[in-house]
Amino acid sequence: MDSSTTSPTRVRHGVVALATLMAVLLYLDRICLSVLFRDMQPDLQLSDDDWSVLLSAFFWTYALAQVPSGWLSDRFGPRLVLALYILGWSICTGLIGLASSFAAVLWLRFGTGLAQAGAYPTGAAIVARWVPLESRGTASGIVSTGGRIGGALAPVLTA
Repeated sequence: MDSSTTSPTRVRHGVVALATLMAVLLYLDRICLSVLFRDMQPDLQLSDDDWSVLLSAFFWTYALAQVPSGWLSDRFGPRLVLALYILGWSICTGLIGLASSFAAVLWLRFGTGLAQAGAYPTGAAIVARWVPLESRGTASGIVSTGGRIGGALAPVLTA
């Protein structure tokens, strides 16, 4: 390999940084609702069982949509699809603040899970396109760390 394909570039670093930011936002959006539960519970008249259903509803669509969302990324391009995923989960999470019923929050949690399902497969595809194989493990580790940072920030930012 020549040096142009093995040396890091600004674009390559930018891609990893943006994928890491995506992971931060992914977990921030995913976890913020559980932190706000006690504030929302009386307003929506939700039992603890209702809340458990709402928190797990995210994972139902998230798990079911993993493979199809990766296929969509391959089919229509990761840049466009990832932008749509981020927009989708951000809208769904934001609208939860306006929801006035269990059913509304349930459907928005389904939507959030559906949109977030493709984030990691699509982010991995983007990293794979820009980062050479010998550096890909490190890049993927950095991106994954973003999720942990988002998870740690969620309670601080939403408490």
